[in-house]
Amino acid sequence: LDNIFESRTTIIQTALASILLQSYRDVHFYVCHRMIHTSFMYKYIHSLHHRNTDVEPFSGLCMHPIEHMYYYTCYAPCLVLKLSPFILFWMGVHVVISPAASHSGYEDHFSADLAHYLHH
Repeated sequence: LDNIFESRTTIIQTALASILLQSYRDVHFYVCHRMIHTSFMYKYIHSLHHRNTDVEPFSGLCMHPIEHMYYYTCYAPCLVLKLSPFILFWMGVHVVISPAASHSGYEDHFSADLAHYLHH
């Protein structure tokens, strides 16, 4: 395996990807979440997630298997663009930790708030 930081281009690409993928993740999650709140998808798939009325960190990833399949499609740019393994790892950490943060129950004004409780 070649050294991933052997060229200036790779370093710039990795830095840009680590910044831009945050926005991509937000848009990806918003679109996917709006899609699963359509009547058919909600009734047969997403309602499992909403059965968790006491929202806590582990309920963030409590989803129907089909919901997991599209939730993890956010990895696509990492694989299609053949980005650095660092970016793939960073995306994985973010994908696993962000649901726990948004379902933590703490009012932090970023990803977890009273509105999320009302959403459930």
